[in-house]
Amino acid sequence: MKINENLNPPADAVCSRWHGRAWAIVMGATMAASAGATEPPQLPRFVAGPLDIDCSTTPFGLHAELAQDIEGISLIDASGFNVIDEYQPAAASASAPYVRNFRVTRPAALNGASLQSAVDIDLDGNGRDEVVAAYKMGDGSLRLAVYKRGTGNVQLSDTWSLSQTFSQVELAAGDLNGSTDGRQELGVMLRSISGSIGVFVLQGDANGNIAQADNLSAGSWQRPGPVGSSVGFSAGDLLLSGHDQLVVVSELNPGNNRQLAFDLLEYEPTTIELPITGSSINIGSKSLLTTVGGTFGSDANGIMRIEADAGDVVDTAAAELVLHIQHRQSSYDYITQRLLHFPTTRDENNHITGITLFDRTPAVPNDDNSFDSSRSIQGQNENGRAGFEAVITQVDASAHREIVIARSMPSSSLSVEVYQPGVDRKAGFTYLTTGNTVNFRNATTGGAVSYAWTFGDNTGTLQGIDANHQYSGPGTYTVSMTATYADGGTTNYQTSVLVNAAANSGGLAPEYSYNVGNPTYSGSYTVGDFSDLSFINIAAGDMDRDGTHEVLTMARNTGGRVLRSRWQLTDPADAASFSGKHAEESNTAFGGMTAMELVGSDFDGDSLHGTLGDECVQVFEPQMRQVIWLPPYFGIEQAAADKLSTWGQSTTGTTSSEKRSGSYTSNDVSGYIGVEVGTPDNLPYTIEASVSFTAGHNWQKSKGAIHGEETSLSVDEGQEQDQGEALTITEETAFDCYRYDVKRTTSPVDGSMRMCAPVDGSRLVSGSDAREWDTAVPAAGMQLLGHKPAQWFPLQRDWANIALFKSVTTNTAFPTGTGVDKLTDGWFDREALAAAPRIQPYVEIDLGSVRDISNIRIFPAAGDAIDLKGFRIYASRTPMAVSGIPGGSGITTYAPETEDAVSYDRWNVWTRNPAQPSEMLRARFIRLQNPDPQAVSLRVAEIQVFGDIHLDPPQYPQAVCDPIADDGMFKALVWNPATAKFAEVQVRGDLLWNGSGIWPSPQAGDNYSACSNYGNLPVREIWETAAVGASATSTWNLSSESGTLNGNVTSFDSSTRVGAAFDFKAGYIAKVIAGAAYEFTKGITKETQNTTYWGTGLDIGGAIGGFTNTSLATPCRYRPRPYAYRLPERSDTGYLHVAYAVDYIVQEGSTGMWKRANVPAVCSGDRIFADGFD
Repeated sequence: MKINENLNPPADAVCSRWHGRAWAIVMGATMAASAGATEPPQLPRFVAGPLDIDCSTTPFGLHAELAQDIEGISLIDASGFNVIDEYQPAAASASAPYVRNFRVTRPAALNGASLQSAVDIDLDGNGRDEVVAAYKMGDGSLRLAVYKRGTGNVQLSDTWSLSQTFSQVELAAGDLNGSTDGRQELGVMLRSISGSIGVFVLQGDANGNIAQADNLSAGSWQRPGPVGSSVGFSAGDLLLSGHDQLVVVSELNPGNNRQLAFDLLEYEPTTIELPITGSSINIGSKSLLTTVGGTFGSDANGIMRIEADAGDVVDTAAAELVLHIQHRQSSYDYITQRLLHFPTTRDENNHITGITLFDRTPAVPNDDNSFDSSRSIQGQNENGRAGFEAVITQVDASAHREIVIARSMPSSSLSVEVYQPGVDRKAGFTYLTTGNTVNFRNATTGGAVSYAWTFGDNTGTLQGIDANHQYSGPGTYTVSMTATYADGGTTNYQTSVLVNAAANSGGLAPEYSYNVGNPTYSGSYTVGDFSDLSFINIAAGDMDRDGTHEVLTMARNTGGRVLRSRWQLTDPADAASFSGKHAEESNTAFGGMTAMELVGSDFDGDSLHGTLGDECVQVFEPQMRQVIWLPPYFGIEQAAADKLSTWGQSTTGTTSSEKRSGSYTSNDVSGYIGVEVGTPDNLPYTIEASVSFTAGHNWQKSKGAIHGEETSLSVDEGQEQDQGEALTITEETAFDCYRYDVKRTTSPVDGSMRMCAPVDGSRLVSGSDAREWDTAVPAAGMQLLGHKPAQWFPLQRDWANIALFKSVTTNTAFPTGTGVDKLTDGWFDREALAAAPRIQPYVEIDLGSVRDISNIRIFPAAGDAIDLKGFRIYASRTPMAVSGIPGGSGITTYAPETEDAVSYDRWNVWTRNPAQPSEMLRARFIRLQNPDPQAVSLRVAEIQVFGDIHLDPPQYPQAVCDPIADDGMFKALVWNPATAKFAEVQVRGDLLWNGSGIWPSPQAGDNYSACSNYGNLPVREIWETAAVGASATSTWNLSSESGTLNGNVTSFDSSTRVGAAFDFKAGYIAKVIAGAAYEFTKGITKETQNTTYWGTGLDIGGAIGGFTNTSLATPCRYRPRPYAYRLPERSDTGYLHVAYAVDYIVQEGSTGMWKRANVPAVCSGDRIFADGFD
């Protein structure tokens, strides 16, 4: 901001702590009137800043787990040896898997009880888990024990009893009431001695105990018997309703007519599809039956065990159901693994109107195909009944969780296998005809990476996700789409499309289904004999907040030893790195073991959690999608010449969707966490992954089942600009942003984050001129907010820096090789580094004359933006004093406008007059200095100073070249007047295609090196022989040059730091860049939050007319040639734009055209003061 001038808005412009939007219209009218316009400019919505919204409207939930840190809790019942242990991971260098924190004897209140099962749960939502264990008492009744962690011990906090005998009890914890407040409810399933099933829901109280009295519950449900001897029970949001459902899986009619019953239960149900019936209390239900016949054996005792687990293992945020069924047939034991999901239908308000169990062959009843995947993971085992247990967890960095099973192998080993389900590959599309135009909507499943379309009319192949096609006339056409996957596999769908005057529709949208293949990761531990392994237990969770989950297993190995193991994937890129550490404990009491349970629980409360705060706003976020510069022209002599830049259409105006581009914007999470929580290399990933599972799920519940490919991509209309400097295409989307406070139960945490959801229907795409972005947009922000909009950046090209090659003076000593000449050499990877700290150090650039200045950019050395905290920019027309701090009349001072007076990784200083933005700062000397009276270091990479956004052709580069793909830099060859030679400088970005010809070979005395473009960069000769001079208009179109010029890049993906306006006053930027906090930003429901995409049919064009003064046609003619690049730009707050930019070089001709050393003055209108001289 400009420090020595008051830029506050008028008092009546303020509606709350955020400034109102209404004054933007007045501001626009004022600016337009001052410029002589008849209508005010239509300013983007984001310039007025955020508006307050109600925090209770958050779609992300009241609470989100951010970084898990569990302990391993084991419970052992053995003869005279009933203990509870807590374990944490051993040091990475240790051979043992764990360190035991404590071992306590089971409380006397449970003497005579036998352990049945256990589960971790947070009953009061305070971030510290309880462990609930189920016991069978001496009279056969049930008693639940609630354990809490004390100081180095375990305390029995509460018990709950049910006077009912039973043969099986299972526990499941979840957000059963859909509150998203971090508090979980407990589901209890009992199979009675007679074979009936009862399910009860229990709530926690404020102290983390069970709120209901003995024999009472918050909800109950029953299934009459008899059912099979084993019942599966789990909890998860299988319907994506916002509640975790309880699912009960039981066997009916054993033998050849066997059925499996799936009972979906919802506490306080949200849909009429789950009605509360009969004697049920507060629990709605739906029963789905599937006939399996003799699949699991023909005798009545075929199924020995059913284990059910629910979790989000593939595609949408809804949980899937995983079954492991142990069964016997012909004296052999088998284990079958099944993956199932429950599709729903919904009305226009997203209310569930139907629930089914997916069936691979719905037209064939009773054929046992009501599943997504079914496979035998253990077959024909005749060595005895295998022990096993499964869990759903996150072993690696993939977007979804994995199925993990630990089991005893006939090969005498303990095996741990990790399965990653996938989406079935099915090609499909739907279409709608409008006259001769057909819109095709891709419906392919399975995560294809590219799509090739043919339209049956011999027009060739189009690459792109969706397609629009214009047929020459009516007819029936065979349209084919081939989807290609990352491994090279393909699927194809084709259909006949009738094109006539009617509106015809059709095609195929395949139903989503899933599969499970071979294990992705596996490990094993050899034991003496298969029969030695028993009481196999498994648990999982992140034990060290590094973002990946450890797998914990326990088993009895022979009668007197307990085997404890910790399994982990140490390198996600190497499947073989999944391995375990093991330790065995010997105790004669283990020979009399009757039960053993293992849970992963944040027993000490040191996980990180996000809790909804009190600052919630709606922001309008811009994304600069495209910047298509007009071809270069002389501002005075070609002012009336025809000019044109186009995007998504040709210069003749023809357009169709294959010539256009589109975009997708999803939810975003951004924020920072203080370093005191540890694990600096992994913590941001941990936050991102955890939020994806919690906040992402909460958001998706309001949208229904959103599949991976259903990303709501929008195709935009073609745009053109025929005046000004460049066509800028900006997308604006409204986001509702909610601040979450980062908390940890055990100790305070310095941290904050925000979650932002796009507002449906708020997306606007508009085309404008680059000058408005550089003038009206920041001016409105300065007037309304007192600072530039948080998302703004200067739309200036690096090679246009008027400080290039200028002399720099300093009051500080700089060693050879890191001197002040590096500040203006045009190279970002070279820095000026002072020899030692000093008081009030400065560097000062002499521009050679007083110049018009619109923007100044300061680039700190990479990773050292904090070093510039406290520095200021001083600008003056006359030399500044070599000692002290500049001041007085004639000195203008600038600094970053954020609350903590630092910028994320660069300073973007706007130096125009906010009240009259056509007026620029006029100065010759630009100084960077720290005014504080203590010694500080001076370390800077580059200082840029820019004049007006218009540049005449001689100021453009002679050539561009990108020798290294995707390194974020390419080279430009620019004229250095001081040496009368060309010099090479760096430009931030990556070339997408180059139509500007080759980089000239250096000659003796030249100050640049040879350069060749990287191997697969698309290169074409565009306007190779054209010369702009006569009054005729020269045009080019990308589609006319080559149908594949866009080459190997057809999309940009990024995460933009939505809600950057928070950061102007959050004061967090200094913490991040000083290394005192970790910052993060990513999409919540999509890996990348922001996508711009296009197909190979994309059209871009340019046109420029010559000189209307025919006497200038020969002396002033020139040759512009286009190129395109990926332009990443950040605002002061780190808000990221990634734009598709098209720009030009201007080549000197060997004969018949001017050279930069002697450009005729008449070409620029013979302006005496053309460069701003006084």
